[in-house]
Amino acid sequence: MSGRSFGKRQTQSAIVRQPWATATTVGAIAGIGLVIGTLAYCAIWLTTSSTASLAATLDFDVEVNRVTRALGCPRPRVTPPSFSGDGRLFGCIMGRAETVKFFINEDGARPGTVRDVMAMWNDWHRDHGDGVHADKGEADGMVRTFARLYVPTIQDDLLAVFQGTASRTYTVGDYRVTYRFLHGPGINERLLTLTQR
Repeated sequence: MSGRSFGKRQTQSAIVRQPWATATTVGAIAGIGLVIGTLAYCAIWLTTSSTASLAATLDFDVEVNRVTRALGCPRPRVTPPSFSGDGRLFGCIMGRAETVKFFINEDGARPGTVRDVMAMWNDWHRDHGDGVHADKGEADGMVRTFARLYVPTIQDDLLAVFQGTASRTYTVGDYRVTYRFLHGPGINERLLTLTQR
């Protein structure tokens, strides 16, 4: 049998007989394989690291603590999931008339991560005892905090759009921010929602 044959048995015996197939050469080839494997791992890690690091920055418990401190939330509350597959809900209700609300929803499919962040103002346009536009100062402060924590480059835009009636969507870096305005019989609901793109 010749060493040039490509049959399984013949190839193996031919390799063993080759002078270049020494322990040093085999070690070098294994070392090259290790380097290539490491480089492949690094390439995979680098292509997914932006998503992984973003998810790490939107850890539910970290965001709850960060938002609670930034807002100076007087009565922060985390409620357990309402049903199987749902996540926890953080809520902070502020203002004398309790019309300013900040929510963080945990992603039930990925426990510990944030599904979305919402800043809402139930803006009374009729006086029901607390005045028209009750808690406006707190609402403006909440929008500033929301922008500072997540999308500081559009803080002024968010403050302006939050006072308006036109719905709007922004894409900033890894985030999408949507403003929705709903006119009701006594309350205008002003809602900012932040999600990952």
